[in-house]
Amino acid sequence: FNFYKDFHKVVYQSDLPIVEQAELSVRNGTDVKDIKFRLKSEESQTVWCSLNSVTLRKDRKRYLVIGSLGNIDKQVRDEEVLRFKAECDQMTGLYNKITTETLITNILQDRKYKNVKNAMLMIDIDNLKNINDRLGHIFGDMITGRLAHCIKMTFRERDILGRVGGDEFVIFMKDCTSEEAVRGKAEQLCSTYRTTLENAGSKVPVSCSIGIAVYPDNGDSFLSLYSNADKALYDAKKSGKNSCVLFLPLSSKSE
Repeated sequence: FNFYKDFHKVVYQSDLPIVEQAELSVRNGTDVKDIKFRLKSEESQTVWCSLNSVTLRKDRKRYLVIGSLGNIDKQVRDEEVLRFKAECDQMTGLYNKITTETLITNILQDRKYKNVKNAMLMIDIDNLKNINDRLGHIFGDMITGRLAHCIKMTFRERDILGRVGGDEFVIFMKDCTSEEAVRGKAEQLCSTYRTTLENAGSKVPVSCSIGIAVYPDNGDSFLSLYSNADKALYDAKKSGKNSCVLFLPLSSKSE
């Protein structure tokens, strides 16, 4: 009985370790309960399946395995839809405010990140209120969605990307190599997002401002990092917008 031999051609590549672990459990005479993995269908799509098995021993060397493979694709897809609605902002597909704070707090409480440099970026769309008032919320929503797209294209898959307000976004970069690398990503986002759009015959400049706070130098909790990133964002706005600013304590500013 060899799961890998029988299934390796149809099991979704990243789920092969799950199947191999199930095989090992069966070989060791251990029951397998509700193991979930994906199979590739003929239409090049994936189907979620659930595997269960019971081992019935005959003697010390021989045993009988009874197993069942079930199609749970609809159940898993439905759960994913519910999870998305609960965790994500419907317009942008980024995490919502509550989920963003929860995920960042969990990371900051994880011991493996205690000696790792992380960074929080607060991003604000410049002049969005004026744009909404002059050109309408449909146009405002369009440039908000454009920023979300630029964020997804700029940052890593392991970073936490959230929308925490109408025109405010929070990015949490895990395991950063340096403050220069963080600033480089922020400047890249500013450059990518900056453009001029036309609406009703008028040209509309579109840009964003970014405030950066680094863990642990600028705070060791969600609230302290958020507060200091917000102060840096205020400085970016005050200095003319369309820029990114790294938080500096008052003592550093006065030197």
